[in-house]
Amino acid sequence: MAFRRQPFQGQIGMNETPLTTVISCGEFKAAEQIIESTSDPTYLNDGRGENIPLYMVLSNNCYAKNCRNLKLARLLVEKGASPNLRIPLRDLDLACPSPFEELVVYHEVLKSYVAGVSDVLFEEMEMYFETEELKLEFLTNTLDLDNEKCLPNLESCKKLIEQTSELIDIFLRYGSDPSVLTTFSHKSLFHWVIEHEDIDLAKRFLDTCRVNLNLCDVHGSTPLMDTILRNTPENSFAIYEAMCDTADTVDINACDCCGETALFRAVFAGATEMAVRLCQDGAKLKTVVCLSQVPMSTCKKPPDSTSLIYSGLLLERVSPMTTPFLAPLLADSLVQLRYSHVSTQDSNSDIFHPHKHLLDKIISASVSPLIDHGCFSNQIVASEVTSLLENTNYVMTKQVNPTDLLTLMFGQVSCGLRQLCVRTILDHSLMVSQVTSKLWPEEAPSVFCNHYCEGAVTKAKMEELVKILGLPQPFQIFFDIEAVKYLCCGLIMSYRSMECDQACYEESLFDDDDDDDESSSYEFSSVYADSDSLLFFSSDISEESSEEVDDLSDEDLSGSEEDVDVEDESKETEKSKEDTSKLKKIKYKQDDSSSDSESESENMRVVVETFCEDLAEGVAQDHPNVCCDKYQRLDDESTTTTESRENLTASDSISDSLC
Repeated sequence: MAFRRQPFQGQIGMNETPLTTVISCGEFKAAEQIIESTSDPTYLNDGRGENIPLYMVLSNNCYAKNCRNLKLARLLVEKGASPNLRIPLRDLDLACPSPFEELVVYHEVLKSYVAGVSDVLFEEMEMYFETEELKLEFLTNTLDLDNEKCLPNLESCKKLIEQTSELIDIFLRYGSDPSVLTTFSHKSLFHWVIEHEDIDLAKRFLDTCRVNLNLCDVHGSTPLMDTILRNTPENSFAIYEAMCDTADTVDINACDCCGETALFRAVFAGATEMAVRLCQDGAKLKTVVCLSQVPMSTCKKPPDSTSLIYSGLLLERVSPMTTPFLAPLLADSLVQLRYSHVSTQDSNSDIFHPHKHLLDKIISASVSPLIDHGCFSNQIVASEVTSLLENTNYVMTKQVNPTDLLTLMFGQVSCGLRQLCVRTILDHSLMVSQVTSKLWPEEAPSVFCNHYCEGAVTKAKMEELVKILGLPQPFQIFFDIEAVKYLCCGLIMSYRSMECDQACYEESLFDDDDDDDESSSYEFSSVYADSDSLLFFSSDISEESSEEVDDLSDEDLSGSEEDVDVEDESKETEKSKEDTSKLKKIKYKQDDSSSDSESESENMRVVVETFCEDLAEGVAQDHPNVCCDKYQRLDDESTTTTESRENLTASDSISDSLC
């Protein structure tokens, strides 16, 4: 998705002036005299290229010993120099930073250095200065507001932080624009300040009532969206309230190139209070968020002799997320990073296991409050969860209303005491509560990694548990609801949100190569339609089959020319017969090639299943059914699932059992 650039205020300087000459030579007293004697403000904005006076005294690019001069910067602004000018570069496509941007960036770099916070700007400075002495000398190479040279120490840095903050207020008083575009992904200066979590400066910008809150960057992200993602939930909520107080309209339904909205990012970051407020203000639940599959495997890497490769590069695009309800369960969500200490999974392990305690913590902290507040208890969210049920062996839409199913699965207060008791029973019975690390058992490769948890929460296990506990048959549905919840969560945890650069690149790729996409999708559906495993595939077999299809098509074209009868007729009749013969031959050969591909697909499926069974037997031998350091396998646990989908039946109706 391409976003049109906003025009910037700029001019092209052609010649040096006496003022720029004395500033570049470091003669600041002479520069001060010229500024005070000038009555024309346009003269203060003139210079060669980007070297206008105000930019020169705030940047460190003039190769003078005392380049920065805060006193001259204040004097220039008070005399009428524009702090918002951006001089176009030689290609006239980009522009240099504005003087106001230089001042704010210098202020933020000083704060980061004193606080010891390493951000992008600080890391860039480390590329040019190897020692701390050189960094400190570069930062303090400034004449302060009192025209005194700063010493290279932390005290001078703290003094410069106070003086640059004072100078920012002076700039704002004389017309500086907080929405001036920067050189950072075409963000506004307010947008950039929000990203660096300077809440005080952001509120000072908002107090001017000159901030364009709906101005997006090159990826379509608005300041509100990055406010939610970059700040703590408390700070983002406070800034949003300040935005609503100082602006007439705030676009809360804007989406970036990945399809993310402010509501999606609030749920993704675990800011439930912010998400509830956005829902109350009219945020739309429907969205189309691009996802990508997490590269993970459930077994060791196969030997090279098998010619099997891991399908980390998906053959078709992952279905987008239509609502932000389950965003906290994504592999890269801030909620999962926040509660990563709950899981004891070894970071060096190549095997990924959804951790039950981690899932429970994420659901109770960031998903259940949205259901209990009623923000996501509707048919839109229920339809997305229902579509996830199609990837499991449970079919319960006929027994339970979709919205009620949503409440029973993810509600905490609204689900009722009965469902809470079922969760406790399931935790202590199947998850072996005496083991510190409750990991789901290992599984063989399966379709899109959605059966990682199936060894412990199969339908057969739920039926067996209900019989052991001596519970009535209608209680079976409540255990099935908990089981299907973990299966759906395990599926969502195998995906992550897509980076903006990757989304823009893939979108341009799909826009330019529409024909190639149709052909590749046809090959995928024809070759792998009956395959039970999409995690591994044989590159040799697929290449040979594609080569055979190409050869057949060539033979068809050559053979069709021989079948045409050469008679003394007109050229139009001969051409029509030839085309008819080609169409018949090609259609017949395509049917033969499709049948050949189906047989090859069946043979390949048998080979892959045999390989996976061998791997599963090896894993079972390496990990016996005893307690180990990380998990405990359950008795009578199968490594592959071949159960067909069946409708759950109960002796009584679900409405009667819920009463």
